Amino acid sequence: MFGRFGTAARGFVMIAVGWFLFNAGHHHRADQAAGTKDVLNMLGHGWLLVLVGCGLFAYGIYQGAKAMYRRIDKPA
Repeated sequence: MFGRFGTAARGFVMIAVGWFLFNAGHHHRADQAAGTKDVLNMLGHGWLLVLVGCGLFAYGIYQGAKAMYRRIDKPA
C-alpha cells in the first residue's frame, strides 16, 4: 500500500518536473526550468500539497523497508 501510493506521488512530481523541463527546452528559455522545490511550491499550501507530501513520505518508508529486507545473493 505504501509503495503504490508513494510511487504515484513521486510519479506526479516527476511528471510535473519533466513538463517544466520540456517547456523550457521547447521555448529556449532555461529560466523556465523547474525542480522539485518549484513544483512543490506550485502546489500551494492546500490539501494537494499535503497529499503529495504524505505520498513522498510513504515512498521513503517503502524504500527504507525495501533496503532493509532485500536479499542480495552472492554471484555463483
